[in-house]
Amino acid sequence: TPALTKTIIQLPLKCVEIAAGRHFALARMEGGLAVCSWGAGHFGQLALGGDSAPFMDHPTVVEALLPHVVGAPIVGIAAGYWHAMAITQTGAVYSWGCNRNSQCGFKPSKEPPTLCAPQPVQFESAQTPRIVKVAAGRSHSVCIDDEGKIYCWGACQYGQCVVLTRRRGGVAPPKLVESLSQVQIVDIAAGDTHTLALTGGGRVFAFGGGFEGQLGTGSIVQMNPKPKLVGDLDFVAIEAGREW
Repeated sequence: TPALTKTIIQLPLKCVEIAAGRHFALARMEGGLAVCSWGAGHFGQLALGGDSAPFMDHPTVVEALLPHVVGAPIVGIAAGYWHAMAITQTGAVYSWGCNRNSQCGFKPSKEPPTLCAPQPVQFESAQTPRIVKVAAGRSHSVCIDDEGKIYCWGACQYGQCVVLTRRRGGVAPPKLVESLSQVQIVDIAAGDTHTLALTGGGRVFAFGGGFEGQLGTGSIVQMNPKPKLVGDLDFVAIEAGREW
């Protein structure tokens, strides 16, 4: 077996958070003062603008996410297959990359449906929620606000956004998961086609594709748009893989 080789990646500041998409990666620097991206950029997922190279072999600062541009430091990042998101200290969400299924929070309006620079995600509610965490699945996105409410947008053919439809374009703008509005959600996770939500009381709800048993509800279902309780257990953390 070949020995592992240690590679030191030079970054402008101390890294405090990383997120990996299908063929790209993001790093958030200490204090939220910068976000770096590298890897494949064919769908704009590096957020380096329309004139950027199709790939980047070293971490590059995303100037469009600098605090003086977005108005506040970045406090969270997430990477899906070909799209990504960041949230600011003031609770605003920015998204970029592939938007074929509205996973960036906008109805696709051009071909190819890509966003090469971060765009602020707009919510339908009269009072814009203050977002505290984001998660990205294969082609859908999830977030929670400071009141413990959960929102979803993007691909919905398996019910991963609590809407079940085969229509092209997915769900946009973000949709409030009303069936979970009476409980406080403290954490979220998004897999390929399923979504998990953890409550403050230690319960986990799952919805979306369950064809490999990834919903954990004790049955195999092709699609499920209604949040189902996962077992009679107390959970403290959740994470979602591709189909587990």
